[in-house]
Amino acid sequence: MAIPATPPEKMSFWEHLQELRVRIVRSLLIVAVGFAVTYAFRSIPSPSPT
Repeated sequence: MAIPATPPEKMSFWEHLQELRVRIVRSLLIVAVGFAVTYAFRSIPSPSPT
């Protein structure tokens, strides 16, 4: 859903909440992608001999 191009000083309360929601979702997606990339390159320790 597109966010209307309203200047920040003219945005309603609900438009501010919509903008916040979009920014939170984007941030969570970036963190998830970063986690996936680092998890893919993790080193798997070999079992220690007993």
